[in-house]
Amino acid sequence: MPKILDSLFGRKSVRAFTGQKIPEGDVGTILEAAVQAPTAGNQQLYTILRITDPEKKHRLSISCDHQAFIEQADLVLVFCADCLKWYNAFREAGCAPRLPGEGDFLLAVCDALIAAQNAVVAAEELGIGSCYIGDIMENYEIQREILSLPEYVFPAAMLVMGYPTEQQKERKKPERVDLHWTVQENAYHVHGPDELRAMFEARAGEKGYDSWMRAFCERKYHSGFSREMTRSVRAFLRTLGTEKAGRMPMEAMEAILSRRSTRSMKPDMPPRALIEQVLEAGRSAPSGGNNQSTHMLVITSRKVLDELAALAEHAFSQMEAGPDTYASLRHSIEASKRGGYVFHYGAPVLIVTANRKGYGNAMADSACALENMMIAANALNLGSCWINQLHWLDGNPEVRTYLAGLGLGENETVTGGLILGYGEHGDPVREPLERKGNPVDWIG
Repeated sequence: MPKILDSLFGRKSVRAFTGQKIPEGDVGTILEAAVQAPTAGNQQLYTILRITDPEKKHRLSISCDHQAFIEQADLVLVFCADCLKWYNAFREAGCAPRLPGEGDFLLAVCDALIAAQNAVVAAEELGIGSCYIGDIMENYEIQREILSLPEYVFPAAMLVMGYPTEQQKERKKPERVDLHWTVQENAYHVHGPDELRAMFEARAGEKGYDSWMRAFCERKYHSGFSREMTRSVRAFLRTLGTEKAGRMPMEAMEAILSRRSTRSMKPDMPPRALIEQVLEAGRSAPSGGNNQSTHMLVITSRKVLDELAALAEHAFSQMEAGPDTYASLRHSIEASKRGGYVFHYGAPVLIVTANRKGYGNAMADSACALENMMIAANALNLGSCWINQLHWLDGNPEVRTYLAGLGLGENETVTGGLILGYGEHGDPVREPLERKGNPVDWIG
């Protein structure tokens, strides 16, 4: 078998490296192999970023799903789908080019990935291990800042390379499904139930198809990183054909009309960049006289969230519900008396709003900020729910003392809050609700 076929058949992902430096001559060979790859119209619609800055490597290891081996690799390459350089070249020649669109982007992604695979094969030939990092497509806003990416440039793939440890060399390559499941002739055939079970029988093993597939679906398809990757790519795609990047992935009316309360959430923490976008939407809300006095406490600490839940449960359990008690408050009191009440539903993020005591627009201003944040969350594919329990406990000394330790001012009153996170079953709850209230009268 030709040596290159040995490399193709034997190559497997390497995630542990010896630390030995790759000679610069070999790095040059790998990069030269990459740029010799097939490319659409010989345009080379990609740019390869070689990451040598230790701080950038560390930040990428964090932003790409906290994978420490990324910064331990000797060679880190980011293959960017680049729709910008030809666009700028066309403008320089006076061509008056249209803005790059989705087709241009997909072509650039193809170019970038073909070049990356050439680099992988070349590295394997040189005895250098490699691993693709698909997580580079997540957290687009963060990667853009780390890599100084301009508009119309997207990190399509990242490769980490180094000499594999003995354990990695000896590790068995995961088996692929039989060729006849992957190769079809002339037309696409949709696999039926029996065929799907037969296709994955070997992988399922003793667990059986149903159990193995459900676990795999939760671990991969329904995971926080998978949903974030979809959100991140969608956020980039929204910039194509526009003059300005950073658009949210949903139109305003759609985000408003499809927003519903999501109370069951995964424990996965949304990226900080997403939370900051939600907060910025809240900070941009209208306020009386443009006072902008709504104060937001962003709580992501599980310890703090647990302590707040315990404090609230104790406080509510000491209260009594009367015949005129608001239904939601009654529920909090009764649930606390039964025990096990968690007012924030175990969500990974709780945003508490506060405003000045005695300020006439305190509730209205905070409500506008909260609604802005919930609409933004829906547009960003995050679930949210209005959480008002801490407002009801604003006069409780223990609760106020605890919140003061988190930054609540002595002259501030708690006006409300919301929870953020990924819906337990994927997207936020968006099932339509019949509108029976909020009557409208037209005058004139």
